[in-house]
Amino acid sequence: MKNTMIFAICCASLSLSGCANDPELGVSLSQLRAEQTQNPNAWRENLGYLPEGSGERSETSLTIYNNNGSSKKK
Repeated sequence: MKNTMIFAICCASLSLSGCANDPELGVSLSQLRAEQTQNPNAWRENLGYLPEGSGERSETSLTIYNNNGSSKKK
């Protein structure tokens, strides 16, 4: 009985140690980011681009955008 118990403990410890690995942290995040990015150089390509429009018009659209989803004042 004692030999069977020792054998079972050895088998269990060997089977559990087979599942252990040392993953490199951050690899899966980097892979997901690379797979989901369509153009990684977009910020360099659009560096000189300035959107057209006046400040007043942009301010109005930003105000409307920021107020969406919140309770409106009456």
